[in-house]
Amino acid sequence: MNIMEGSDKWQVVQEKLEELRRLVEENWDKGEWQLAVLGESTIRVVEQSKASAKEMRQRANDYIQTVKTIWPNRQDY
Repeated sequence: MNIMEGSDKWQVVQEKLEELRRLVEENWDKGEWQLAVLGESTIRVVEQSKASAKEMRQRANDYIQTVKTIWPNRQDY
């Protein structure tokens, strides 16, 4: 499990995202197209943000591993 999947904050984000998906589906069914489109847009932004955060965290981990191979005896990272 990575840091994002194990974080309580990301768990809340995931729960809210699922709630928003249900609301968006209800809005489509009721003909509330403007709300549904706004919800779809929000879902897309959240998913993109989550993917970007995961990629950034992976890059940071890769960088730390590179530093550790260059200076294996350092203890401050």
